[in-house]
Amino acid sequence: MKKVLLLHFLFLHVVLGLSQVAGTKGAAVQNTNQATEPEDTGTIYALIVGVSKYEDPAMPQLQYADSDAVYFAMFLRSGAMGTVDSINIKLLTNQNATDNNIKKERAWILRRLKPGDRVYIYLSGHGDAINPEAIYFLSHNTPKVSDKEEYTAVSGINLLEMQTVVKMFIEKQAKVFFISDFCRTNELVGKDNSSRFLYSSVMEQQIPGLTKMVSCTADEVSFEDKKWGNGRGVFSFHLINGLLGLADNPTTPDGKVTLYELENYVKRNVGEDTKSPTTGEPRQTPEFKGDKQVLCRVNEKVKEQLIAHKNNNSDYLAMVTKSALADAAVDTALFAAFVAAIGDERLIEPEKNNARYYLDQLLKVTKSKLQQDDLTDMFIAACLDKGQKPIDYYSKGLLERVKYTQIDFLNAADCFRAAALYLQQNATLLRKSEASRLFLKARAMKDSYKEADWRKGLIYADSSLMLMNWPYTYHTKAMLFTQLEEMDSALKYERLAFELAPQWSFSANMMGVIFTNMQQYDSAEIYYRKSIASNPRYEDAINNLGANFNYKRQYDSADLYYRKAILLNPFEEKFYINRICNFIDWKKYNLALDHYLKLIELKPPQEEKYRKDLAKFKSYLGEKDAEAKAILQPQKSNRPVYYNTNPMYYYYGW
Repeated sequence: MKKVLLLHFLFLHVVLGLSQVAGTKGAAVQNTNQATEPEDTGTIYALIVGVSKYEDPAMPQLQYADSDAVYFAMFLRSGAMGTVDSINIKLLTNQNATDNNIKKERAWILRRLKPGDRVYIYLSGHGDAINPEAIYFLSHNTPKVSDKEEYTAVSGINLLEMQTVVKMFIEKQAKVFFISDFCRTNELVGKDNSSRFLYSSVMEQQIPGLTKMVSCTADEVSFEDKKWGNGRGVFSFHLINGLLGLADNPTTPDGKVTLYELENYVKRNVGEDTKSPTTGEPRQTPEFKGDKQVLCRVNEKVKEQLIAHKNNNSDYLAMVTKSALADAAVDTALFAAFVAAIGDERLIEPEKNNARYYLDQLLKVTKSKLQQDDLTDMFIAACLDKGQKPIDYYSKGLLERVKYTQIDFLNAADCFRAAALYLQQNATLLRKSEASRLFLKARAMKDSYKEADWRKGLIYADSSLMLMNWPYTYHTKAMLFTQLEEMDSALKYERLAFELAPQWSFSANMMGVIFTNMQQYDSAEIYYRKSIASNPRYEDAINNLGANFNYKRQYDSADLYYRKAILLNPFEEKFYINRICNFIDWKKYNLALDHYLKLIELKPPQEEKYRKDLAKFKSYLGEKDAEAKAILQPQKSNRPVYYNTNPMYYYYGW
């Protein structure tokens, strides 16, 4: 089951050209025989998003959010709502549901809206809220952050920004329906916020023309299970049954489903299916709010077929779903090359065989402004998603794991630069893109070995901070100052990062590293422990705490934490090397030799290198002669201990 956060104040339903009874706009649904009839003349569009599988394995995964989205799309295409062209249904699930893809499809719909059109927005997946101004739908590529401030830099849909777009829908005199099954768990950073307070602040707002359908009220859970439609959420399952006709009042059926009837049907069936075994009370209570209206007319044949399938809309919809329709054509060969380049992530290189090159060719031969904007959005979304990836990894300290290099950071920065060429009309997105580009340039300079590049990185970081005040950028400045051995400045900027994001384990770990380099080992220990408290599986912080104890000559404590780090990642070379160094300092030479042999087994590609020095290593351990020590001593380096890359030097500093 899914713990639910209900933050649905954005999505408005506007009834055009119709007078309303005073005081009823945005009020709770009322039973009435004067409900507004649905308009059949407008075009139906839909943005349907369902995320069960998140890219970050640390994110709590869901089971059926993607299925719920798929079946809602199938429902719209089934004919129950009239003719809906499949090209107008933008369905994004799992890996396709990145925040930039969501924005791209949202813009696609906006460009086509005319008065009287209807837009359905259906979101199913994790949501999180920090405060009424920081509310997010978590897209597939949103990482599981450890501090609320990280949301400003990583992927994810800011719903306040989404509200602006929905208002644009309304300004085009379109009707907008929002159906929400936002889910959250206590594992997300908003866990300490009062969902009841947020729920009341959102749901009690009286917005003219507001229609919302939400899966449950505050402090409830939203259930999902195989028993509903072969694997669905109970809310989604009964919602579609109701819209297909089962919500039509069985006592006095009139062939119509009103919002009032749908609410009664869904509440009754969801409540029955989620009754507490001890109290008999429903554990999930959907809520509907909006103007009086008829949502759809009942197709009796559809209703009969649904009943014949024992109310299993999954089976029924699988039978009647229509195939997708093609959009208006563009140059077929160029478009195929463009799509292939995006799929292969050949966005800006190689020359004359990249997505930007094909886009520019398409824009020259495509006459339709709509299609030109659609093509441009495809390129922008691909660039922003690729550029964003290392920033999302930053939140988890995963850069070392995925082996990002300086070139990778520079390529990601170039993706933002390429997108910016087509973002001139979107000042908000352009600002964030430029901040991201400058941040990545700064981060790339950190991986240089030249002092001039480190200084250049500081300039990039300052320029980024003028646009966006991100903890990641302060953290990067701190790393650059550490490499310059300007530890007071490093501490100053890492403190700023830590103050912005005190639960970000990467920043707390870096505070420890800086104090270690300043030989303030007790202070370092405090921050390493803070880092581990935020992320108990953060192996680097655990390893660093072991190194800190080694510097304090508390060798038994150092070995304890090295062993913990190895248990978390038994294939990381530096953990074994640190433990070997600790054993040498501890004068446990036999254990040092044993671990040297384990290191040979651990790294087959480097086995020859280690075996070549094995005899001399044994000699060093046994006799500690000058020749063996010279073999193991690294080249002179002006870099701090933490950043030295020689394996036998890592944290030890022979």
